This record gives sequence, structure tokens and C-alpha cells, in this order.
Amino acid sequence: MDQGQSVPGRSIRHRSLTFALFLASGFTGLVYEVLWMKELGLLFGNTTLAAATTLTAFFLGLAVGGYVWGRRAGRMRQPLRTYAILEGCIALSALLYFLLLDAYHALYAPLFNQFGSQPTLLIAVKFALALSALFPPSFFMGGTLPVMSQHLVQHATALGRTTSALYAVNTSGAALGAFVAGFFLPPWLGFTKAYLVAVITTSLIAVAAWYWSKEAINPPDVSVVESDVASATPLLSSHAMQWLAFLSGFVALSLQVLWTRMFAQVLQNSVYTYSLILTTVLIALALGAGVAHGTMHLRARPLNIFCGLLAAAAFLSGLSPFVFTWLTDGLSYVGGSDNWAAYIGRVFGLVGVVIGLPSIFLGCVLPYLFKLSQPFSPASSTGQTIGSLVAMNTIGAIAGSLCAGFVFLEWFGLWASIRLVAASYFIAMLLIMPRAHSPRLVTRIIPASGLLLLLSFLDPSHLPQVRVQPLKRQESLYDVWEGSGATVAVVKRKSSLKLKVNNIYTVGGSGAAIFEARQAHIPLTMLEVYPLVTWWRGDFFAVRPIVLLVGHREAESFEPHDLSFVDDVPFLAYYAGNLTRVQSRFDRYPVNTDDRPIVEYRAPITHRRRRAKRLTWFVGEPLLTFMETVLHTIPPEHDTYLQNLPTRQHAYVQAGLHRHWASVLKKAGKVMAAEEAQARYFRLLDRY
Repeated sequence: MDQGQSVPGRSIRHRSLTFALFLASGFTGLVYEVLWMKELGLLFGNTTLAAATTLTAFFLGLAVGGYVWGRRAGRMRQPLRTYAILEGCIALSALLYFLLLDAYHALYAPLFNQFGSQPTLLIAVKFALALSALFPPSFFMGGTLPVMSQHLVQHATALGRTTSALYAVNTSGAALGAFVAGFFLPPWLGFTKAYLVAVITTSLIAVAAWYWSKEAINPPDVSVVESDVASATPLLSSHAMQWLAFLSGFVALSLQVLWTRMFAQVLQNSVYTYSLILTTVLIALALGAGVAHGTMHLRARPLNIFCGLLAAAAFLSGLSPFVFTWLTDGLSYVGGSDNWAAYIGRVFGLVGVVIGLPSIFLGCVLPYLFKLSQPFSPASSTGQTIGSLVAMNTIGAIAGSLCAGFVFLEWFGLWASIRLVAASYFIAMLLIMPRAHSPRLVTRIIPASGLLLLLSFLDPSHLPQVRVQPLKRQESLYDVWEGSGATVAVVKRKSSLKLKVNNIYTVGGSGAAIFEARQAHIPLTMLEVYPLVTWWRGDFFAVRPIVLLVGHREAESFEPHDLSFVDDVPFLAYYAGNLTRVQSRFDRYPVNTDDRPIVEYRAPITHRRRRAKRLTWFVGEPLLTFMETVLHTIPPEHDTYLQNLPTRQHAYVQAGLHRHWASVLKKAGKVMAAEEAQARYFRLLDRY
């Protein structure tokens, strides 16, 4: 197109309003996704496989929606009005999700009983249920970018700049949605009200888009532009760009899965940690789209720029394990004594430094493909071009998340998997770029050099899989396994073996066999919510005692043959009382529910306040005073759970309290009082 020619476009005011709508659309999209993952996790379970099943169903809807609505976009006379209809359909189908979820809760139990012993069939059932719930709204979500692109792109030469800007704005909204849904909405409102807020917001977007569609000018005469596009020479074939879009999604989601596992080795496992990682990745992807938008104004050859973006993404991704290991001092736990605000700041900074820059370049790839697709895309087919690229990108994301979670980690381990995924960009460049139009030598040298660098100097095989402290704790690594669920290691510490999950969580060991045997006697079949609760000691420690809450369907008495001695201690000495009869003492505390999981969101904050020494544990004398209050309120002889037991076993309950007092008093330096409590413990045992 000659410089003197101009093509009418949307007004600045109109473009600003539509960009604002698309920002809000990205926000609600991620709010939906976060809430769907959480709600269906409660139904299907919070395993890696269950989460992958739900995510696959959601992404499949996005891919199909992008393809279908993209193909229809070119025939739309008023794309913005169609966009309003799409947002309205999202709100309506999201609202119907409530009805479907109630039906699923009724259906899932019998389906689990039928297929629970057949894992493959059970996965298929979960996928079918998730697909029927998530496909309708995600199908309409998938159409929003192609349709909005069709509305705003008034001439083909603006396709790359306009669509990359739309992508950046939408992803920015998604980052905000992930942050708000991960940190604030569920604890403040609960899932149901938070979901309704998202539905109302989507409805308002639909109404606003419908209203503004009345001001949209008719599509311009694009004959001059289309003839100009027809004369342009494509730099890459259509098939090459489709596969690069697929690879872009594959690499981005693979790395997100692998990086999440990487940070799980050093961070507290909580809802906030995942939300921080997701938010950081989305912010970086949005910045990447902005960078791609900026490079489209450069005079350099587009193919050289694209090669540079791919190479930077691959190299920085391959470098991330080394940066991570260096910044964490060999997988040390992050933020040991930080308060909550300092911990969040430290984690956000760590995540940003390690994966922020590679994610920015990862975010450049798809938007720059929009520009490279311009020779294939007259303005009348903008939506079809964008829809097909986005569909391939989303299918790649599905494949990447599944391969990373269930193939790469199992076969290659974490560090080698990151290197493999990073190398895939260099390999793709070596295969595709020689077939490009007028390839330059630089497009061959860059990928060959990058691949050589990854395979030689950036070899992560010497990086630690788990942190071992041979000098400070006399530890040595006995064995380690990496799988889809976690990284599990057996560490030898002095003369005992410890089982560690994801580097920082010790879940048992040979040195604690006695205590674990005691806990194993307590029936912990917590497969549903029980209305009645008893509580038990796990030990008699003074500083960090273990307390177990055990649910009961009915207040039925224990039988004498169910109880025994553990390590010469009567089992009932661990019984601390019937909490159901004193539940009024907990009325002023918030109640944790599936809809509003207060404990899940407050526990990490409380933990941090404790690490910063702003809170104290409920242990020692305050804890035992409360135990005395419970036993005084309902003494053993009046306790429904103990009514079938002989009197001598009732005494064991009181004896256990005295033994615990002895431990606490001794720790406090009250030696005489401790000896008296210990003597009362033995007298009660000797009496019977």
C-alpha cells in the first residue's frame, strides 16, 4: 500500500472502549478458570491427574471455540455485536454450571462406585463430566479474540499490531483475575458469591459491547489493502506457522508445569504459591505481547526478529534451572522467618527473576506470528487467521501440560525436562527456517549455536534434586524418585531414614516409627464431613505436640477389644475428650466450609506470622488447661464414646492428662510439680 493511501479506522475513543472491554473479559476468564479448578477439585479430587483432566476440558473448549468462531468472523456484518452475544452466552452457560454441579455431586458417587476400580474408565468419566460443564462457556470464550480482532483490524497490514495489542490487554486482565481470584475473592466472598461476581461482570461486558456496537462504523472498503496483501510474499508457509503456534503453546504450558514443580521444592505449599506463579507468568506473557507489538515497528527483517525472539525464549528457559538453584542456595527453603508481606514479596521477586524474563520472550512468539500471517490475511479473513492460530496454540498447550506432567517428569526428571522443552525451539528453527522465503545465514547459525550451548555448557545433570546437608545435619541421599505427583527422596540422617516429599516436607522416617504406630491406631477414615468430633494426643511433647481431630458419624462407644497398649502406654491415655459437647466455645471463630475455605486461606498467613514470632503456638499450659476444661465439662464416665468401657479404662484418660502435664511442667523448669504429675500418672495406672 502506498504511503499516501489511508484506510478508515475506528476512532480512538471507540478503540479505547473496546480494549477496556477486552481487559475485563480477560479478568473474568481467569476468575472462572481458578474457581472451576477449585470447585471441580473438590468433586474429582486434588490429584495431578484430576487437575489435568479439568484443565484439558477447559482448553479444548477454547481451541474449538477459537477455530469455529474464527471461521465465521469474516462473514459477520457487526463483529462487535457478535462479541456481545458471545459474552452473554459465557454468562448464561457459566450460570448453568451451578445446576450441573449439583447434578454431578449426585452422580459422581455412584459412578465412582461403578468405575473406581478401573482407573482408565474413571478418568474418562471425569473428563466427560468436566467437558459437559466447562466446554460451553470455554467454547464461547475461545471466540472472543478472533471476533474482536475482526472488528478492530480495518486493514491487513495492521493485523499484527492490533491483534498483539488485544492479546496483551486481554492477558493483562487475566493476570489481574488470577491474582484477585487466588488471593481475595474466595476468602472474602466464598466461591459461590465470587462466581456470581464474575457472571455479573461478564453480563455487564455483554451489555456494554452491545450498546457500543451501535456506534461501530461499517467495515471499510479494503480492496486496495487486500490487493496489497495478495502481492506480499509470505516469509513462512501457512503450515509452518500453524505448527509454530502449536509449539508455542506446547512450550509455554510445559514450562509452566515444570516451573511450578521447581518452585514447589522451596516454597510453602499453599493456594497463594500457585496463584503467584500463575500471575507472574501471565504478567510476563502480557509484557511479551507488548514487546512483540513494539518490534513490529522495527525496520529489521521480520524473520530475523522472530528467530531472535525464539532463541532468547529457548536460551533463557534453559538457563532458568541454574538461576533458580543459585538464588535458592541449592534448594534452600525460601523465606524462613519472614512475615506474610515480606514472604509474598520475596516469593514474587524470586519467581519474577527466575522465570519472568524467559516468560516475556515466550509471550512474544504467538503475537509475532500474527504479524507473519499478514500475507495470508486480507482484512475480511482476520478472524479466521487469528482463530486458527489461537486454536493450534491452545491444542499445543493441552499437549504440553499433559506431556510435562505425565511423561517428561516420569521419564527424564525435572531438570532434563526443562532443557528438552527449551531445546525444542532450537530444533524447530533448524527444521523450519531453511524452508522459509529467502532465509539468511543468521537464521541457521542462531539455532545451531543455541542447541550446542544447551547440550554442552547448560547441562543440568549436576544440579541437586533434593537438598542434603552432610555437615550440618549429617545427611546423605539414599534414593530419589521423580514423578507426576511429586519428587520423593529417602534421606539418611545419622542412623535413621527420612522420607521427604518435594524437598522440604518430611512425611515420616524410621526414627519416628513409634509415634507413627501410635497414630495409626486412631481411625482416620476421613472420606466425608462428619458431624461429631473427638480429639486425641499424638504424643506427650511439651513444645510441639501433635493433636488429631477424628470425625464420627454417630456417637457410638468404643469397645474394649478395639483399644490396647502402645509401647507400654494405654491407648486411651491419648484420648483428650469429646469436642462436640464443647462446640459452643468455638462459636466466635469462623467456620471453614467447601464454599468458603477460611482455614485454607488463613493457615499460610498464620504460619508466616508464627515464623515471624508474631503469634505463639497453642501449646504448653494453655493447651492442657483447655484439655482439663473439656474433661471437666464431660468427664469420662459421662462420655458417650467411653460408656461401654470398664472404669479402669476411664482412668487411663485422666492418667494421660497427668503424663502430658508432667512433660510440660518439666520443660518449664517446674521440676517438683512435674514429678507430682508423673506420680499421679503412675498411681492411676497401678490402681487398675
